Formats: sequence, structure tokens, C-alpha cells
Amino acid sequence: MKINFIKCMVIGSVICSLTAHADNTKYYKELTYNHVSPYINLYGSYELEKVEKNDEYYAFTYDEKDRLIEVVNHGAYVLHHPLTSYGTYKMSISYQGNKESRAYFDKQGESVKNGRGVYKEVYLYNNLGEKQSLSFYDLEGKAVQSKWNIATYKWHKKNDLVIEQRFDLKGKAKNVSPYFDFGITAIKLNDKGLPIESINIDQQGNPKAASFGVASYKDHYNEHDQHVKSTYHNTAGGLQVNQWGTHTYIR
Repeated sequence: MKINFIKCMVIGSVICSLTAHADNTKYYKELTYNHVSPYINLYGSYELEKVEKNDEYYAFTYDEKDRLIEVVNHGAYVLHHPLTSYGTYKMSISYQGNKESRAYFDKQGESVKNGRGVYKEVYLYNNLGEKQSLSFYDLEGKAVQSKWNIATYKWHKKNDLVIEQRFDLKGKAKNVSPYFDFGITAIKLNDKGLPIESINIDQQGNPKAASFGVASYKDHYNEHDQHVKSTYHNTAGGLQVNQWGTHTYIR
């Protein structure tokens, strides 16, 4: 009887564990498009009530404090943009004090580089719970640069805007990406934390046109938090053709 009781306890604990895991997991058809900044939290679009064995989806798992601790891609559509997709099978997140660490794995549980070309990412937060910086590391904990030659992102709040700057390992300022020469950027978020406008600014905080004439771009979403449109603008706020020959992009 004692052995059977122990077996029941083990089986029961496994069942409880699976149930708890399911209760703390949400499922989405895709990741919400982000071409603005790694400051933006990872979001899913089109939440699914339940999933079946052969469904394609992302699974977001949260801890008891409602913090995201794991994202797994179960064959879902991947948009290969390093600010949208983390680019691997699984992302694991851990928390310690004001630090959030993200690591990336394949289906065999081996560490792999993510979509930004790094093994580990570390966010630092201030006492208000706001992101202050993001730095990249290799498996030995050595600071490295991403595919875009960025080693560190730094952020601070100014009124309702998030101000972003980027630096390489030597401390040299970097543009938002190799193909989009926005330097210092001011990011406006909606109530859900999704970016709705990104503005290229000078040292005084004034809108500044990039080499191709665009000074800002705006993003629009549907009721499922799916990105549906981007528009590009000049310093006066009017529509401006970007380097790809369009002022409006519709997904």
C-alpha cells in the first residue's frame, strides 16, 4: 500500500504540474510585428483558446508573478526580422533583481544564436520596473555585438516618449539598423505597450530627416494586435516616400 501511495503521489504531482503549466500558458498564431526596438515587449497576435497536436502556434508561459518565462514556437509562421522574431525554437527567460536574462535553444535543448546573432541577452530595469538597457553576450559571458554591430541599447523616458540610443563595443553610437539611418529615436507606445510612432530626433529632441527624407514612421494594429500598416512621414508630418519607394506599407 505504501508503494502504491507513493506512485499515486508521483502521478498526482505530475498531473498537477501539467495542469498548472497549462493554466499559465497562452497560445498565439504569430508574434506581433515589431520593426521599432527591442524595448518593445514580446507580444502574440490572434490568441487561441486551445491547440491541437498538429496546430502551428507560439506558446507563451508565465510564472506566478505573471512574468513571461518561456516562448516556444510549435511550427508557427516566422517573420524573419530580428526585432520581431527571436529566431529559435525556444526562448527561456529568468529574473534576478533588476536583471532579465534571455537564452535561446533548439529542439534538442542546445544553446543557439537568436535572430540578432547572439546567445544571450540581458535587460536591466530601474526601480520603477522600466527597461534601461539591453546588452548581448556569448556563451562565456563575454560582451558581443549583434548582427547589426550593436552591443548595447540604452533607454530613458521623456514625457510620454521612450528615447533610444545604441552603441557598439567601443561606445560609438549606431543607427537603428544598417539600412535605416535613424540615430537617436523617440518611441511612442499605445496603452498596450505596442509602438505607434518612431521619430528620428537630433540632440535637442527635434524631428530630423534621415538621408532618404523620412523623419518618422507610424504603426497600426487590428483588434487582434496584429500589425496591419506602417506609414512614413517627413519632418512636417506629411507622407514621405522611403528608400524602398513607398510611403505606406500594408501587410
